[in-house]
Amino acid sequence: MRPLAGCGNGEDTEGASQTTVTTAPPGAVADMVAADGSPVGRVTFVETGGRLAVEARLTNLPPGFRGFHIHATGKCERGSPAFTSAGGHMVVGDQAHPVHAGDQPVLMVLTDRTAEIRFTTDRYRLSDLLLVTDGRAVVVHANADNYANIPTRYVREADAVTKSTGDAGDRIACGVVTGPGTTPTSASGTTPTSATATTTPSVTATTQRVATAPTTAAATTTLDCKTVGFTPNSEDAASSIKATGLTCAEAEAFVGIAGRQTSSGGPPQVDVEGYRCIRVRSVQDPLPQAFYECTNGARKVTFVRS
Repeated sequence: MRPLAGCGNGEDTEGASQTTVTTAPPGAVADMVAADGSPVGRVTFVETGGRLAVEARLTNLPPGFRGFHIHATGKCERGSPAFTSAGGHMVVGDQAHPVHAGDQPVLMVLTDRTAEIRFTTDRYRLSDLLLVTDGRAVVVHANADNYANIPTRYVREADAVTKSTGDAGDRIACGVVTGPGTTPTSASGTTPTSATATTTPSVTATTQRVATAPTTAAATTTLDCKTVGFTPNSEDAASSIKATGLTCAEAEAFVGIAGRQTSSGGPPQVDVEGYRCIRVRSVQDPLPQAFYECTNGARKVTFVRS
């Protein structure tokens, strides 16, 4: 019998070649923290062949399926509720859930409270994460994402919250996406503690954010958007929605959330998804209505809650 080529005694190495497999350094990272500020792991992004490889290694999360998204704003401010400063799901153009650019596969957390996931996406690129004015954030949610998949035999139509968030619920972990060599800071100005090393010495150049106008809509353009209903066949709705600095899809998704924290006789002020919403006036005739103005930097949404 002829011996197998790979079964030598190690003494005859002449003419042999050795292949070294290397892993590309991440083009962007997000160091994740829980609502109490404790580190829970890291998410990395590597761009190759026009696609992004996304990999997450997380710990100290509650077991079960968890929504896992890219959010529109690179802020992870703790509070009650936590991480609403990250805004809604990241969109590139005019998109709705579950085809937001930031919509991703659900995360399965094991009984030992760890989770690992790796997938590729062509829904967004590194430039969509880094070359934006407000940055981006990775968020883990308390519930699974149903991807707005509600069969018509259960309800006539999914409501605005399901359409915008997939009912993923509260935010239990968050991490600001940064370029290699960049250290994010918390709302208090301190550097968060990471569960993993944050240096990438093999990277010779870093990507920096540049101040650009929002790509979803001109900051000076005001759009008239559709009414958002909260209960079928009733007057429980938000109407006269106007959006400045964001698309109607973004505004309607936001109002779908804000409208549930407001009403015709609702609170004079409420913070929702990173926006400060103020009730500017109310009327009682012919129907009780409250007029709300919500702002987040250059973005503004107004609506009438009835």
